[in-house]
Amino acid sequence: RCELLPLHVITVGTDYHQTRIDRPEGFWAHHIFCVEEGSGVFETPQGKRILKKGSVLFIRKEYPTSYYPAEDVFRVGFITFDGDGVDRLLDYYRAENFTVCQNDALIRMIAHCAYLGSRNASPDRLSQVLYEILVRFFGELQQQKSTSHLVQAKNFIEQNCYDTELSVEDIAFATGISPSLLFRLFREQEQTTPADYLRDSRIRRAKQLLIASPEMRIAEVALRCGFSGCAYFCKVFKMQANMTPKEFRNIHIH
Repeated sequence: RCELLPLHVITVGTDYHQTRIDRPEGFWAHHIFCVEEGSGVFETPQGKRILKKGSVLFIRKEYPTSYYPAEDVFRVGFITFDGDGVDRLLDYYRAENFTVCQNDALIRMIAHCAYLGSRNASPDRLSQVLYEILVRFFGELQQQKSTSHLVQAKNFIEQNCYDTELSVEDIAFATGISPSLLFRLFREQEQTTPADYLRDSRIRRAKQLLIASPEMRIAEVALRCGFSGCAYFCKVFKMQANMTPKEFRNIHIH
């Protein structure tokens, strides 16, 4: 009757000494898999990866996978699961076929699920714990992706802030996300906006040039830092530094 649940645990185990497994057609159920000790090699259509202690991964059912020890020790924990509600959950999180994150709390949660299974916990209790694990896992992945997108955006800005035509739309396109998501990431994690971060990057670059190239005209500094006009540059600089570019240069090179 556990199959009547929207998602249900099929098998669960922990502290298992993993041997080689080859599944060219994939497995008939989904997997949550963690590396408790040592490391293992995972081969999928995406390529080969070595996953070490602390890795937690999701493998979609029927996805071709092989895995085997990368060293003498390869101890794992696992949950296999399925259910009519699983596809909706995976669609909600836009789950890929094979994804990995690092999270010690998830490994403890999988071990707890295995303990409950060994104590003959009810199917609905195991289903509840499984749901908590999946939400934690995919939530962690989303957070990691958000951080990755933000790092990419910041790096792109630092490398291209000299471009007077650079826009928030350009930054979002280069990062592979929408302008609205880019705005939200900067707001939530940097407490600023993409446009303000771009402006601040240009001012930081200007300060470096003002000190490193004392012979360079202020108008040239403005142009090299992505400001289309000297007057606007001086206005923004004074707002940020509480002094003019000339005053800043005089303080730092005399």
